[in-house]
Amino acid sequence: MKVDRSILAWMLAKPSSSWYGVALMRLQRGPPAAINLPAMIRDYERAIIVETLDLVGGSHTEAAKLLMLNRTTLESRMKALAIPLTGRRRSK
Repeated sequence: MKVDRSILAWMLAKPSSSWYGVALMRLQRGPPAAINLPAMIRDYERAIIVETLDLVGGSHTEAAKLLMLNRTTLESRMKALAIPLTGRRRSK
């Protein structure tokens, strides 16, 4: 499945699912005692990977291409972020 990179950019710009939208919602609740930047980055990375996998129908190979990663690097990040390694590993 071929996916235009502009689709990924549009998907990431949606305020409901983007890290920016999440950060804004957190800040609207009131000033935090501290901002946990590593946790925000981890949440952002997880959201990007999950949405990209959804966009390409679960293909690890296609998701890795869109994210400009090696497939094995993507799967390593998925494991570290507790994202299930289900779906197609290779494009057909």
